[in-house]
Amino acid sequence: RIMYQNHPVRNNIAGTVESIEEITAETLKLCHDTFYDPSNLIVCVIGDVDAQKIIEQVRRQTPAGKPARVERCYGAPGPQEVRNPRIEKETSHIKFVLKNQVSGSKFDTTEFLYQNGIVDYVGELAGEILIGESSKLYQKLYDENVIDADFSVDYERVKGMALLELCGDSEQPERILQEVLQEAACVIKTGV
Repeated sequence: RIMYQNHPVRNNIAGTVESIEEITAETLKLCHDTFYDPSNLIVCVIGDVDAQKIIEQVRRQTPAGKPARVERCYGAPGPQEVRNPRIEKETSHIKFVLKNQVSGSKFDTTEFLYQNGIVDYVGELAGEILIGESSKLYQKLYDENVIDADFSVDYERVKGMALLELCGDSEQPERILQEVLQEAACVIKTGV
């Protein structure tokens, strides 16, 4: 909610008590008919099988090129800046979230990378390079007891939204944030 003002990722996926109370049998059937559809499926087969036979069987049993039944809404484009750059809660688990904007929907090289999942790998790799367990920064902060072994970094993306998430227990969250931002600036300037 802090980072995204319009994108539906800002809403809890489980909904609220009020929104769940509004669900009817008709709503559930509509959702099932809309989203539990071959156009939304990924087939994964593991074992000693004939790959060509599996591909042929899947093609026979699933319609090709069937358009999606509904247009997904990702909210109106939001502003580039974060409304509230920081939120604090008293808890034993301190969580940092850094915002990263996604490019527009125009089909270009960047869109090709998004559509083929390459950006997901690059995002995950960037997080690991900056502060993954094998990075110099992770080791430095770990050796200085700023972070513990439960500290983690993750990259997450859906259409119109991407973020790098740093999670862990620490009494020095501001230092961690500053160190990561400094490391990112250094990597941008000098490379890996």
